[in-house]
Amino acid sequence: MKTETAAVFDFDGTLTKRDTLFPMALFFARNRHVISFLKYCFYYGLFKFGLISNESLKIRFAACFFKGKGIEEIQDLLLVFVNKQLSLREEVYNAFKEHLNKGDKTIIVSANFDVVVESWLKSVNADIDAVAATKLHVHAGVYTGALEGAVCRGKNKAERLQAQIDISNYHIISYADEVSDVAIMNLANKQVWVGNGING
Repeated sequence: MKTETAAVFDFDGTLTKRDTLFPMALFFARNRHVISFLKYCFYYGLFKFGLISNESLKIRFAACFFKGKGIEEIQDLLLVFVNKQLSLREEVYNAFKEHLNKGDKTIIVSANFDVVVESWLKSVNADIDAVAATKLHVHAGVYTGALEGAVCRGKNKAERLQAQIDISNYHIISYADEVSDVAIMNLANKQVWVGNGING
């Protein structure tokens, strides 16, 4: 019998009200990254016209904004971004805090970059069990602009969750907002679709 609960949260569009990638690009542009922003806008246009995938856009973002930057520089910028620019979905954030207060195993599984999710957790002073997100490659304390592994999206989210916990031991409650989250939602005992999600 499953006696423990694991709460699994998507980040963009679930804990936050919208995808954070383009607002983050605008934020970087306002912080002396204008040329990088213009490059990214080209790729964003290709994405909007269906010429490159969401995964490809994430890779281009990492190359445009993180390449050659030190860990501390990016962390400092992102702490400002998450504090000033992120708009949370209050009902989901309240559920997130409730799971933490109850001592449930709490995990964020996100296509966003690990450093973004970790910066947000730091900003709200939340200590959770695990973050499974798109991992940026670092060499000698500097971001290379490449990813370490695949973008954490679609079926990869389900694989990353299963690498974190033995799902057979938990009553899993998953929160998500879009069709790309179906694979991870299918692992849950209870699905909570939010916003414009399948059942939202």
